[in-house]
Amino acid sequence: LKGGEIDRQGNRVGEIEGRKGLKESMGERRKERVEERRKCEKREKMKEKKEGQKIKRRRRKKMRR
Repeated sequence: LKGGEIDRQGNRVGEIEGRKGLKESMGERRKERVEERRKCEKREKMKEKKEGQKIKRRRRKKMRR
């Protein structure tokens, strides 16, 4: 298979191994970046939720006094 041809798995074969059709690799990179951002956002949300719970707990403790 030469560069730019499609192999049995349906992947485009690049001229150099590791650079398989620049467009595909760019798309994958973008996907990875989006996934990473989503993970970060999820983590942030969880942190905020935990903070809120802490504050609520403190308020409850004060109310008991």
